Amino acid sequence: MKLQSCLKNFVFCLLSLIVIFHVFAIPVHAQDDTNAAITIIKLKNSEDSSQAVPISGSSYSLFKIAPTEELSVDNQKALVLKYADKTIEELKSMAYDGEFYNSEVTDLNGSTTVSNMTPGVYYVVEVNQSSNIQQLWKSVPFVVLLLPNQPTTVYPKTEENNLPAMATYTVKKKWVGKELSSVIVRLKKSGRIVDTAELNSSNNWSFTFSNLLVDATYSVEEVVPQGYAATYTKMSKKHGMIITNTELTKNQIPIIKTGTFGIYLLIGTALVLIALGYRFYKSNKF
Repeated sequence: MKLQSCLKNFVFCLLSLIVIFHVFAIPVHAQDDTNAAITIIKLKNSEDSSQAVPISGSSYSLFKIAPTEELSVDNQKALVLKYADKTIEELKSMAYDGEFYNSEVTDLNGSTTVSNMTPGVYYVVEVNQSSNIQQLWKSVPFVVLLLPNQPTTVYPKTEENNLPAMATYTVKKKWVGKELSSVIVRLKKSGRIVDTAELNSSNNWSFTFSNLLVDATYSVEEVVPQGYAATYTKMSKKHGMIITNTELTKNQIPIIKTGTFGIYLLIGTALVLIALGYRFYKSNKF
């Protein structure tokens, strides 16, 4: 009886300890170190909300440069200057703990969000532009402090890019005689082919090559159709060329159209045969 009483007391105490442990134990969770997030909204004229225009198609790279710390305005400016002349590869190598993130492209509202980031100080730079409007307006790099469980929204300042002046070159086709279905023209830069275009009735036998360097020398040549001759005339009002194809008559079409190597070979062979014949004749005569 005494043993049974001891066992009952032991079991009672054990159960009591288990209950107390479950009631008073404080749950301990591992700290989530990837719970920072940022939304970047790119707007043209971001300083004037009444005139702001969302810009889609841009993406950003975010480089962690320090752990969570106080970030004053002066510190932000100093950090922007520190990293302003660095390349993307240099920024990757300098990133704190090697951490950097790439955003998706901004949507039609100019917005993109990067989440599951570790808290800290980040240097953010626009790295990709996929449409003409983005080439004209680019976000200024900035520094931002991202805190845990506090999603941050940033409207980066945008600036208009000073793009280099670009030139165009227009080529137009004219026909004298039967008009063909299409022709191919080649754009050359300093004698080297850099682009091609097809001229046909759908584009009114005209094409303009764009985004050309102002200080470069360009010209065009046509793949001249068989049975036609091409003449080139510079445009008077535009930078370009008018190519006129004239249909040749049968009497005007040369028998040998590409090179004269065959003629030279035939003449050379004939001369050799004549020389050999003459030598043979001389040897038999004497």
